Amino acid sequence: MTSGVDKQCNVVVKAPTTDITISNAVTYSHAATSTITGISPSFASSAGGDTVTITGTNFGTVTSDITVTIDGVVCSVSSTTATQIQCVTGYRASAPASGNSFVVTSQGNAVLLTVPPFLYIDRWSQSPWL
Repeated sequence: MTSGVDKQCNVVVKAPTTDITISNAVTYSHAATSTITGISPSFASSAGGDTVTITGTNFGTVTSDITVTIDGVVCSVSSTTATQIQCVTGYRASAPASGNSFVVTSQGNAVLLTVPPFLYIDRWSQSPWL
């Protein structure tokens, strides 16, 4: 999808014997799509308890309408504005079975991620090598 452009989209209904296509049934609205443009910090310990700040556009301002999940673990949303979400990471007991995931929804809709996602990273030592 070209950035900044609304687009008419077809809807395809798949049935056992035939597919039904409804042309131009839905309009993808670029202005209504939430977009993530920054995540800080970009990684933290799997012990949880770290505040993550997500910046972007069109998030919505009702905290209960926003969800953030990192590797299947809820990042509890503590505040939100139209351009910023803050959440506190949860404890991740083990590595995910199928790779890292970073999912944000706003008002039930997936949010477009335009930057590298947040990652849980554990160091084996807190002190640097000498």
